[in-house]
Amino acid sequence: MIIDLHTHTRPKSEDSEITPEELIIEAKRSGLDGVCFTEHDFHWKDEDIALLIDKYDFPGDDIPIIQGSALAAMNAEGKDDDACKC
Repeated sequence: MIIDLHTHTRPKSEDSEITPEELIIEAKRSGLDGVCFTEHDFHWKDEDIALLIDKYDFPGDDIPIIQGSALAAMNAEGKDDDACKC
């Protein structure tokens, strides 16, 4: 599984010029299995991420949604871990 663990999108992060939708389309075109939105000073709502997963046909049951820091994501032990919200 190949996942880009550090991405930013506009308008959530000022240093990005790509929307979440554009990022997902490009990631899938490039053969990535997923992306991690690491926005500046912003946390995505679970519902919004779930909508993107469904809209762009990512395997949402197999990929956990983890809120918080990269450290929490790295230390999570699967989708049933308390750090994960699926």
